[in-house]
Amino acid sequence: MSDLLIDLPGFAADFSGAASLLSPMGGLVVIHGPSGCMGNYTGFDEPGWFRHPGMVFSSLMRENEAILGLDDYIISKTIRACEKHNPPFVALIGSPVPALIGTDYEGIAAEIEDRTGIPTVGINTTGFDSYSKGMEKTLAVLGNRFLSDAIEKIPNLVNILGYNNLDYCGDDDLFCLRKILESNGFKINCITGRSGIEVFAQIPRAEFNIVTSASALGFAKKLKKLYNTPFTTQLPIGTTEIKETFSSSEKQSDSEQCVKNGKKFLIIGDQIIAGSLRSYLEEEYCSRGDVFTFFEFDRTLGRPEDRRLLDEAEMYSLFEKESYDVIIADPLFKRFVNGSESYIELPHPAVSSRLYWNSYVGIFSHQIKELFEQVFR
Repeated sequence: MSDLLIDLPGFAADFSGAASLLSPMGGLVVIHGPSGCMGNYTGFDEPGWFRHPGMVFSSLMRENEAILGLDDYIISKTIRACEKHNPPFVALIGSPVPALIGTDYEGIAAEIEDRTGIPTVGINTTGFDSYSKGMEKTLAVLGNRFLSDAIEKIPNLVNILGYNNLDYCGDDDLFCLRKILESNGFKINCITGRSGIEVFAQIPRAEFNIVTSASALGFAKKLKKLYNTPFTTQLPIGTTEIKETFSSSEKQSDSEQCVKNGKKFLIIGDQIIAGSLRSYLEEEYCSRGDVFTFFEFDRTLGRPEDRRLLDEAEMYSLFEKESYDVIIADPLFKRFVNGSESYIELPHPAVSSRLYWNSYVGIFSHQIKELFEQVFR
């Protein structure tokens, strides 16, 4: 059975991914469903909630609303919240129960916008997809609604697409990435999931896009198609020079210059983050690596050996067939290996939730380089 998890907890759901991206943007976010969905997001999926809680509310769906399909109550509740908070925009996010009864989010959003005058969007998340799919849907909806018409591009202006708390756990990595970009003469335009909606609308004026997670890859491709904005999926890990990164192919590094007797390693995580780490490790230590993920996966971005895992059974099967010298992954995946490999714990908030928030290691940090040095040298 695809997506069946027995030894692992459920991964962060699509509504959590949508809420995590929208909350820092300053809008009013309504998770439509019973209160448990809101509690799952705020209490377990969102590392930033306790530091910077946003305007995220639950519709507190009850049995009567679910059985009768009543929409008036969520409309009236959202309108009252708008009157109190006066948000720049409103976003309705779906969860499992509304998905099962076929809730019309676009229709509800149109009614709220008509009665409040505040831009409102509906995002058809279901709770049955992963957080990355929820972010992908959210970026698509926001792009369709808020992006400005084609405008003149500003030289050396760059957007950071896809940065989020469920892959990066806080802003330390963002601070390092901004520092690298600015030291190379770039100016930051929009950071999706951090900048407000007014700045988001100005995304087309940037000259480059840097994609920091697989959830934003589809959005980056759309921006290239609509505005001819080039993008890179190669993160500047272990370097402060990124001019070549922006002038290179959108596909991640596929170096064949690795020493054949170097250590063979596997990275499990977001495809873009894992792929960038692989490029760094192969160049730095003459090793050879594979990338696996349970989340968004683009075949054109990786190598033939890379793959999206469907369930735990596939992971068990792969470890029975393949052997690696080093595995780099969330601590919860350690139970799947036989113990003979070196294991570098790289917590992934969307996988292990709050269990390892305090052990998160930034991909641009000196700490992660020290971990690699201990194993690969």
